[in-house]
Amino acid sequence: MKIPYTIKNYWINVGVSFLIAMLSNMVIGLLVGTEIAQFVYLVLLVYWINIEIRRFHDANKSGWLGLINLVPGIGTFAALIIAGVLQSNYDNNRWLI
Repeated sequence: MKIPYTIKNYWINVGVSFLIAMLSNMVIGLLVGTEIAQFVYLVLLVYWINIEIRRFHDANKSGWLGLINLVPGIGTFAALIIAGVLQSNYDNNRWLI
């Protein structure tokens, strides 16, 4: 059985990756240049999508729910809140084997 990805794990990962993004913007952006800071953001974007999909699967929802991020304006904030408040569902969860 896979290890569950709880709400606590989700918010810790979001917080830590947000801090990494902010620090990379300040440090790397000032010292080296914005191109490397943009690359760090791209890597973190892939990571954020991964943790959202893991969280949706833990709540027995489809990972395709992560496409809500594509809604302009509020999509990212909506996905963040939805993934952050969904309760874990381990009964008949099709993604936890």
